[in-house]
Parts: sequence; structure tokens; C-alpha cells
Amino acid sequence: MAYPLNIDTSISTDLIPSTSITNPQSAVWLSRALIHQYGFNHEESISCLRKCLSFPDPPLELTLFCHLLIASCSGPNYNFHSKNGYFEYSASNNKSGAYPSQLVGFEAVVEGLRLFEEAEASGQEITTHARILKDLLSAESCKHSPPGRDPSLGPLFLQPTVEAFKKVYEKYTQTIHNHPGVADITFLYAQNLMLLHPWKLFEYPSGKPYPHTADAVKEITSLLSSGLTSNPNHLGLCHLHVHFLEMSSTPELALPSCLVLRSAVDCSHLLHMSTHIDVLIGDYQSAVVYNTLAAEADLKMFGNLDSCGRSSFFLGYVCHDFHMKVYASVLGGFEGMAREGSNGIKEIVNEKVLLDNKKLMDGCEGFLSLGLHVDVRFGRWERILDQKLNPIMPSESELCVSVATLRWARGMALAVQGRCVEARVERQILLNLLPVIETKGRYLHNNTLHSTLTVESEKLLGEILYFEDKKEEAFEVLRNAVKLDDGLNYDEPWGVMNPSRHALGALLLLGAGCGCCTNENRAKYLEEAELTFRADLKLHPKNPWSMKGLYDCLFKSNGEVERNNSEVDEVGADLVAQRSNTFADFVIESSCECGKRRRLR
Repeated sequence: MAYPLNIDTSISTDLIPSTSITNPQSAVWLSRALIHQYGFNHEESISCLRKCLSFPDPPLELTLFCHLLIASCSGPNYNFHSKNGYFEYSASNNKSGAYPSQLVGFEAVVEGLRLFEEAEASGQEITTHARILKDLLSAESCKHSPPGRDPSLGPLFLQPTVEAFKKVYEKYTQTIHNHPGVADITFLYAQNLMLLHPWKLFEYPSGKPYPHTADAVKEITSLLSSGLTSNPNHLGLCHLHVHFLEMSSTPELALPSCLVLRSAVDCSHLLHMSTHIDVLIGDYQSAVVYNTLAAEADLKMFGNLDSCGRSSFFLGYVCHDFHMKVYASVLGGFEGMAREGSNGIKEIVNEKVLLDNKKLMDGCEGFLSLGLHVDVRFGRWERILDQKLNPIMPSESELCVSVATLRWARGMALAVQGRCVEARVERQILLNLLPVIETKGRYLHNNTLHSTLTVESEKLLGEILYFEDKKEEAFEVLRNAVKLDDGLNYDEPWGVMNPSRHALGALLLLGAGCGCCTNENRAKYLEEAELTFRADLKLHPKNPWSMKGLYDCLFKSNGEVERNNSEVDEVGADLVAQRSNTFADFVIESSCECGKRRRLR
């Protein structure tokens, strides 16, 4: 069968002399291995590396490089760091199917070093490239050991690994100019350095380095800056650049790297990576476009490559691309694309798939409910209430997150209709399920689903209280929902699909417009709503929901506060421009559909 991906087969590494690879097929499989390595599709990279080694008489440099990458791919990475250097899934002796695997990584570095020593002992000429690769293998070996290592010792193995790579980096990039392999040496060193603090290099949401990460941040900044200055099109460095800067206070500085990643045809995760920055700067249309392209590439691999099936780690990347598409669509106000994304993920992960593959349940069940978040965002209340309830007792359901999310969505739909007694029943079922979800350890990326559903539960209570005409209590509860929302771990997409400030701001505006509202309360509600929307726009720039909310705040107070006159026009123009996007298909009348009580669609 022909290889299903039309990826660039001219990608190479300076760590191997181009003249030493005489077999053109070896060069093709090496290119594929490299681009998958840079795109964190490590299972397929290992598969390509093994194919590369299968051709007769591979040169020593190629053999060493392949073993180096197999070891690197078999260990922890920024997205799968486990216990900072310890990787739990030490599978069987089936080297083609074990991932990640202490055994595979350990055997790869041992074999690579053995081959170097054997070549040296036999009198074979050892090139500079081979010596560099030997040093890199020695550095990589620091974090590999035979299976059975105590997981609590993981961090103790990673720090020596970083120090070893630093020595190699300094030896071959700082003391000798124009040495071969600088870009890939930089990539390997930076990748391991970032592993010391995965997703925790910067404080959230300030974007400032933590005191204990300041030195690492300074070193990574220097590494990526020098590496990208010399090699601006290096896909691995560009990938790390996005991950590094997305939590910083200046994510937009990664835009040049995003442009490079967008050129990685059929490499789904690299296409997707640019959208980490897109959503942070408010370019929701680009985020939808490139996650759509990423998903198309995913589907070419999924089921067509042995390394990319439902039992693979790659499954998470497939789901992630659809998830990000839904998130960008929801935040951008693109209902049709949000539906396309939430429907698409059901072709990959659905109830039957999870019940048949229960090891996927903890990390993938959260994806089943994306459609409900879309329904709530766009106020499709009748659609929610039309969904059938599972006859199994909620506490006994293996799909506890799915049941809890449906109950939350039903509660939202009922509360907005004023059916608050029924909404409270739904919320109580949700509350009863939270300990079950916590015990089962369900999660989605960097947050537990117990923590995200706790935010949604608080938000639902605020909605219920508001429509029970207990406005002050409602606003206090919704403020707490915002606090809980802000307290979640940084993630992309964000842990809560529909920001809590959208509901708080919408109901403050609704309260300000109530005929029974005093002038004093009206002014107070408008002021808080304005601050709420401004705060949200700092976190989610140019999102039309908060732009609409801010516009309404400024418009309603226009004339009272003269400074708002020009800003009303500016915000209004920005909102019109955002709604002119290709995918904008929904009329936004409130920052949250709960702000339009009893309007059923």
C-alpha cells in the first residue's frame, strides 16, 4: 500500500552526511521519521525509523541516528511527561507495538552505543558526525534504564539528562562554529530542558516565569532564539517555540514559527500547532481552517497506518484537533463549524468505542460531550431536552462524565426557561456524580473533569438563582464560578468551553435592563459587566461574545460617560468585522444565550 501521507520527503538532518545515504528509500523513510518526530507523532516516527534500518548496509551515522531517535521517541515528551522523566507504559517485548516503553528506549541507546564501540574497535574510520551522535546517545541514555524503575525517581533521571545534553550542545555549537547538526542538537537539548517544567514554565494567567523556572526560561529563550535565527524553517524548533511562548505574556512572538508549521502538508499535529497561537490572539477563523486541515490529515493516517489506530497514543492527537476546532468555532461564534467538529469526533471516539476499549475511557470520555457544549453556547435548549436519558442509574454508569454533562446541559436549558425546580434536580444528579468522576480519575488534557464540571456546576447554580429572582445570590455564585474557572490549569483548548465571564456578564446586563431594577443597581450592574467583559477580552481577544457584551455596556451608558462615545464606535466596528468572517453564521445578541430568557429555539 502506498504511504497515505503526502509529506515532504526532502527533510533531512545535518547529523548525517547527505552523501552517506546512498539508498534513496532510506532517505525517504528518514524524512518521514524526522517530520513525525518533530510533530510528536512518535509511534509513527519509530515505525519509519525501523523501516529505514531495514534496508541493507546502512551507514554508521544513519544507524546511530535512528537508534537515537527511537530512544527519544520512546521516552517522555512535553505532551506526555508522566512523572517528569519516568514513563509508565513499559509494554511487552513487542517492540513495534510498545509505546512509550522503557524497554524500547533502553535497548535503543544500548544498541546504538554498542555499534559505535564495535565500529571504533574494528578500526573503521569514525567521522565527526558519528562522534557527535555517540555523544548524543550517551546524553539520551541518562533517562533510560531497564524497565522497573521506581516512578518516584523519575525527576532524578531527567536533570542529569539535561546537563548531559547541555554539555553536548556547548561542545558542538559554542566552541566550534558551523558544526554539523546544530539545529537538531538544539532541538534535543531544548526539548529535554522544557521537560523539567512541562506546561509550568510560566505563571498563568500573568505569563511571567515562576521564580524557580526563571533560569530555565532564560536558557530556553536563548536556545530557541539562536536556533531559529540560523534555522528558521526547522519544524521541530518551530514546534517547541509555540509550546514555549503560548503560556508567556507574548504568544504573538511565535507567529513566524506558526507560518512555517502551516506549510507542513499532511503533518496533522504541526498544522494544528499554529492554532495554539491563533486562539490566543483572537484569530478564530485561522484556528478553524488549520484544525480542519489537521483533521483531514489525521483521517488519512487513522486506520491506514498500524501506528495510528484506536489503541495508539496518536488517538489523543486526532481527538485534540477536532476538539480545538470546536473550541475555536464556539469562541468565534461559528455554529456550523462547531457542529462539524463535534460530529466529526464521534466518528473517531463514541460510546461504543470507549465501552469496547475501556483503557481509553479516562482520557477520552470528555470528548463525547462536545456537542452538548455547542448546544449550550448557541442556546439550542429544545435540542438538549430532546436527548434521551440513559435508563441506567447515573451513579452506576461507566460513562459518568457523559451523564453528568447531559444533566448539566439539561439544567441550563430548564433554568433559562424558568423551570428552576427541575433544574435543581438535574444539578443534584450532577453533584452526586462529581465524586464518582473524581474517583475514576477522568481528565481532559491538563485538567481533571471533576474540576471543570465543578465550574459548570457552580455556573448552573448561578443561572438557577438568577431565574429564581435571587439576583444578588446569583451574581455572587457566578463570581465564584469565574474564580474557579481562572484557577484551572492552563490548557488548550481552555478547560471550560464557554467562559464563565460570559454568563456573569450576560446576566448582569439582563439584570440592569429589568424594569424593577433601581438606578443605583443598574449603574452597579453595568459597571461590573463592563469590567467582566474587559477582563474576558484580555484572556480571549476579539471574541464576539464579550465584544457584544462590552458594546452593550458602553452603548447603554453612552451619554452618561462621555469617554464611551468613541469606544462604542470602535468596539462596534470590531464586532462587525469579526462577524464578517467566512464561518460566522450565528446572530450574537448576548454574551451568553442565558441572557435571552425563555427564547426557545
